[in-house]
Amino acid sequence: MSKTQIMIVEDEGVVAADIEESLKSLGYEVVAVVPSGEEALKEIKDKKPDLVLMDIVLDGKMNGIETTNEINSRFDIPVVYLTAYADEETLERVKVTEPLGYIIKPFEDRELHTIIEMALYKHKVEKKLKESEEWLSTTLKSIGDAVIATNSKGGVKFMNGVAQLLTGWKEEDAIGKTLEEVFHIVSEETGKKVENPVKRVLREGVVVGLANHTVLIAKDGTKQPIDDSGAPIRDSHGNIIGVVLIFRDITDRRRVEKALANEKELLAVTFRSIGDGVITTDRSGNIMLINKVAEGLTGWTQGEAIDKPLSEVFHIINEKTRVSCENPVEKVLQTGEIVGLANHTALIAKDGTERSIADSGAPIRDKESNIIGVVLVFRDITEKKKMEDEL
Repeated sequence: MSKTQIMIVEDEGVVAADIEESLKSLGYEVVAVVPSGEEALKEIKDKKPDLVLMDIVLDGKMNGIETTNEINSRFDIPVVYLTAYADEETLERVKVTEPLGYIIKPFEDRELHTIIEMALYKHKVEKKLKESEEWLSTTLKSIGDAVIATNSKGGVKFMNGVAQLLTGWKEEDAIGKTLEEVFHIVSEETGKKVENPVKRVLREGVVVGLANHTVLIAKDGTKQPIDDSGAPIRDSHGNIIGVVLIFRDITDRRRVEKALANEKELLAVTFRSIGDGVITTDRSGNIMLINKVAEGLTGWTQGEAIDKPLSEVFHIINEKTRVSCENPVEKVLQTGEIVGLANHTALIAKDGTERSIADSGAPIRDKESNIIGVVLVFRDITEKKKMEDEL
């Protein structure tokens, strides 16, 4: 295992030599000993030490605190201060640079060893935490939906790019603002303000969703229909420390739904307008739809017929033998082909009325050509047969 590499920044030669000797006796490797901040920055770039021991008072234009600020901004290396001063003013100046250790001269080898090991450990933990935070932040920024995270009081703490785009707020402007200021939602039907989902999550501690027909009003006044969900953010003890809100613009979805609804209505009107009787079934032969003509011929209303087996509603017999005929749906499902009824087929209506009919059954297929049901088309040919018999 390689030794921990340490750089000493100390302008007093004797003190620097003593520290170097102590470090070597403790099993560390000293990669450089420099007296000034300028030299320290140059050596750090080349040597890349694991830790820097930094005196506060140095030769040159830069003191230890200024040098540490440069190290923090340019390198990911922990710094431990060495100083003979322990007054409040010095401590306050040092705190700003967020050092991972602070040791007052003179010190014992054991004390130096403890400070160095603690600093290395804290730096390792903070580095992992920083990497985890960056990974989480990158993940949230990459999500296709809009994401806003708040603190326990409903103040905005994070917004991804999609949330910024939909709300019209930049993250830096939104941070610290209440969610109501950034996430302004109203009812599409009444125009009245909708309850803030974050408040409900904080109050009830459960995942909640927006009511239907909710509109987000962006910073520039643009209105967009959205749906969303809010969930509590909990700490390791289960306490709610914030809320994450995920929402999306459903304008396109609304457009598609409207087009589908129009298409469905057109199909329904067409279905009702067909002059023949039409019944559709699922793969099990249970009725899914029945038009007005089919209702009139069978005596069954759609409400009565839905989910009933076809054989119960569409009762057919051979007019000559009076024997029940094969269910055409079963034949279609077996062969996968269009089939027609045999001649001399009669339909027995719910009230017992008998009519001569002609019909055909065809498979209903999905996009993969799998049979998902059957459509049955039939007509009353009683009068036609009577005329044929007379002729």
